[in-house]
Amino acid sequence: MKIKVKPNEKCARPMRDILGMNNVSRITSSVVTEREIPRFDALRLAHIRFHDAPLDNPGQKLLDISRIFPLFHLDEEDERNYFFLQTDDYMRSIAHSDAEIDFRLGETIDHSGNQRLIGVPADIEKWARICRRIIGHYKNGEMHGMHLNIKRISVWEEPNNPKLFSGAVEQYTEMFCAVYRLVKKDFPDIKVGGPTVTKSGALFTDAFLSLCKMQGIVPDFVSSTAYPMSVEELHAYVDPHLAVMEKHGLSDTEFMLAELHYGVADWTRTAYAEENGFYNEKSASFITSALIELENMEKIAAAYYYSWATSVWSVMNLRQGASPLLPLYYGLLFFQSLAKDCERVRVETDASLPAKLLCGKTSDGRVRLLVSCHECEAQDIEIRIPCAAGALVKSIAADFSEAAATEGIYLKAEGGAVKLSHAGGCGVYLLEFDITL
Repeated sequence: MKIKVKPNEKCARPMRDILGMNNVSRITSSVVTEREIPRFDALRLAHIRFHDAPLDNPGQKLLDISRIFPLFHLDEEDERNYFFLQTDDYMRSIAHSDAEIDFRLGETIDHSGNQRLIGVPADIEKWARICRRIIGHYKNGEMHGMHLNIKRISVWEEPNNPKLFSGAVEQYTEMFCAVYRLVKKDFPDIKVGGPTVTKSGALFTDAFLSLCKMQGIVPDFVSSTAYPMSVEELHAYVDPHLAVMEKHGLSDTEFMLAELHYGVADWTRTAYAEENGFYNEKSASFITSALIELENMEKIAAAYYYSWATSVWSVMNLRQGASPLLPLYYGLLFFQSLAKDCERVRVETDASLPAKLLCGKTSDGRVRLLVSCHECEAQDIEIRIPCAAGALVKSIAADFSEAAATEGIYLKAEGGAVKLSHAGGCGVYLLEFDITL
């Protein structure tokens, strides 16, 4: 594979800061919190979202409507009936963050089959008023609250999934519209969206948008989840939803990937995820390849990784002491080193290897290239860039080491090119060239 970097030519597609994260540093112990906050901050996320946070933090009453306002029959105007304390503790780690927050109004997934807290509220209008009061607490400091940078609200989560909602699309839409009207009245700068369906939920989204139209309401964004195992499969998740949006005249409306991770599809066995690549370079190469692909899709406003520390889908190996960071964490860091710091510049390739490429130049003239190979054949990669004597190369590969991902190795240019050897399979390479333009 031959790559030609053109650092003095802007790419037609600009660099976009799309990476988000579901949930934040855990508050299960002070030791955990102290360890995780620097790791979380290092990602410099543009977007933060919350779903299933109680699964990360056992024993903590966090974020869900039923945990903040546990006794639905009580007066929603009386702040004594709200339990904010633990969610306040949880939010303090991002109280001064400039990341845009998407506050999910809903409930954590219920695997029990009993559907205890995921049913249609007995009084939808009251439920909406409770939601509005919670947003007021975290957006405007109401009820002795906080002033977080809440820019979006997602109404519920996967309403087409019986583990998350026992109602019908008509009832979900009624809930959405009730929240939409109250939030838009009091917080006109907040975007309200949904329905955050699963891969098979395009028909649900279609019906939802039709029902919203009948109510005279247009969601500010549409969202879904995605758990593919390749970039090609990623399109199978995204494209049907984009087609539905086009059908309803929403070609200019934002689309959000509310959850995204490498899709090892057994949600019950940690060993299954480990055996199928989630803990190694496969998930890292998938996430970087997917993010580069999403950079090129203008309708994608944000892609939220799922999740900071939830079960097997964490960025850390939660089964080991001190929860060492997984290769995919470094894949996110690699991507962010361009998305946060660089203007996108042109890069050309002979396309003999189906790698995903992202190239940028920092404000002080340093040139970076991200090469993500997900299930690619073994091949030498030749990279040409004017005046470079070599490059510092950080990598994630089958022989992964933290040193390779953080310190890297220096490769001298030979014959005017820096040459990488991709051993085949999955690998991610971040190059910073030793020139300043």
